[in-house]
Amino acid sequence: MSGARAWVFALVLLAAGITWRLWPREAAPAPLPPEVSPPVIERGVRRAAVAPPPQRIEDEWTQKNARAIELLNQGELEEAVALFAECVAGDPGEGVFRANLAEALARLARELYEDVETRGLAIEHLEHAVELAPERADLADLLARWKAEAEVEGDFWTDRSLHFRLSYDGDREELLGSGYDLVLRTLEDAYAEFADLFGVRPAEDGEPAIEVVLLQREEFGRLTGLGHWAGGAYNGRIRVPVADLAREERQLVRVLRHELVHAFVQEAGGRGVKGWLNEGIAEYLEQPAGARRETAIQDARERASALELRSLDELGGTLASLGSVEEIRDAYTQSLAFVGWIEHWYGERVLFEMVSGCRDGVSLEATFEARTRVSLARALGDLAQDLKR
Repeated sequence: MSGARAWVFALVLLAAGITWRLWPREAAPAPLPPEVSPPVIERGVRRAAVAPPPQRIEDEWTQKNARAIELLNQGELEEAVALFAECVAGDPGEGVFRANLAEALARLARELYEDVETRGLAIEHLEHAVELAPERADLADLLARWKAEAEVEGDFWTDRSLHFRLSYDGDREELLGSGYDLVLRTLEDAYAEFADLFGVRPAEDGEPAIEVVLLQREEFGRLTGLGHWAGGAYNGRIRVPVADLAREERQLVRVLRHELVHAFVQEAGGRGVKGWLNEGIAEYLEQPAGARRETAIQDARERASALELRSLDELGGTLASLGSVEEIRDAYTQSLAFVGWIEHWYGERVLFEMVSGCRDGVSLEATFEARTRVSLARALGDLAQDLKR
């Protein structure tokens, strides 16, 4: 397709869950073939100048733009940002260069935001990206969220342990007392347990500590957008609402374990783990192995027996997005009941192998069937029949 109009160079921003496009620039435009969607950026291609000097200048920026895209693909974010910035400085009117620099800055910002020490710089980079690409609502929304987090949590007290950085309101005496000891001890105990189960050890070998933030309920709702039904949230950082630590101690321990599971699922399986398995394992591991876990599974089975079970495809996304509080609770119930069923009949190990398979691009269905010679759909049907007895 030499001499064709610029092809869309598709990249997936996994960290933000956003599909975005980076644009190469060619010398001469031609109509797009019918199977290719029109580019989002209208000035994706510039016509070559007639005079030799402008042509040489245009080739320089085109080549740098292409090289910057290669660097971005390789994860060399700072180098890619520097080259895209040269392109913008060399040809400020080229929208392709501005859009590509915005994308590179956003990716670099996401990486820097994972470490609290570079969070301020991350916000600066994202602000620059929004200035370059004001049409990108995803970046503007992310910037607004980061700024809201900084406003609420920026002056929180912090305590640290081997794998965790705990932040909380320093005006709350129950947290300044023995509260943070309870939280960090719970988290470190759970970390040791989950590291063995998942076969990964996040927050080691130079990786940033896992961040945990304790909030008032209204602050939690403002930052996460979740309703009163949510006991906690994980989006790269564990957030838990705490009203009265003395009365909520047992619940807090369960919630901390639950949200920490999500951190391990992401580390072990990436972001492709289906919602029902992600939440099902988190519900399953809320309680340590023993009578309480068995009771929780049995309670889920009893509640699920009154439900019309959803297909696994329906439960593939974020369960919190399903709709009403009742629908969300039913989805969590079914997920725990199904995970418990898999553990009982096929062994606990297959649960964690399904997670790790996602990291290698293997579907849950393929991993499960390879290990059990039974399809996941068949296993769910067996659970449904058993619940009716």
